[in-house]
Parts: sequence; C-alpha cells; structure tokens
Amino acid sequence: MSTSIFGNNSAAISPTVQASAEQPKVAPAAVAPQAKPAAHDSIQISASAHVHLLKASGYSVQQIAANLGMSSQVVSTYLGITGAKK
Repeated sequence: MSTSIFGNNSAAISPTVQASAEQPKVAPAAVAPQAKPAAHDSIQISASAHVHLLKASGYSVQQIAANLGMSSQVVSTYLGITGAKK
C-alpha cells in the first residue's frame, strides 16, 4: 500500500519527525591558537665550514683570517693549502 502526499502537510508530521528532519546545528570549528614564532632561527657552523663558506663566496685567505680573527696559516690549513706564506 502506498500513500501519496500532496501540498504542505508539515502540520501532519509529528514534532519528533520534524526535529529529526531539521539540519543539525554545527558549532564553528575551534581555531587553534597560533604559536609565536621564534625571535630568530640560527645555526652554528664550525670554523672550518665558515672558512670554506667564505672562500666559496670569493674571499681571500687574508680576508677570511681577518674576518674570523685567526691567522692566515690556520685558514690555509682549513682549506688544505700547503706551503702557505708565514
């Protein structure tokens, strides 16, 4: 047996059925608090790596030594240069 429904029969629907027919109300998603970024990110490289970085950037042995506060002989040793000037 089938029943046809015509027109607006919302009054005929029980309150229980009407409540279930309504869309559920969803609370807006909670926004997670943003973490404060670090004041600065930094890494510490070894003296040897610093020497190689400066050399690759075009600095001379003397400039690297003056910049890093070490002797030209130490810079040359890091770079594997033999027979460095004293």
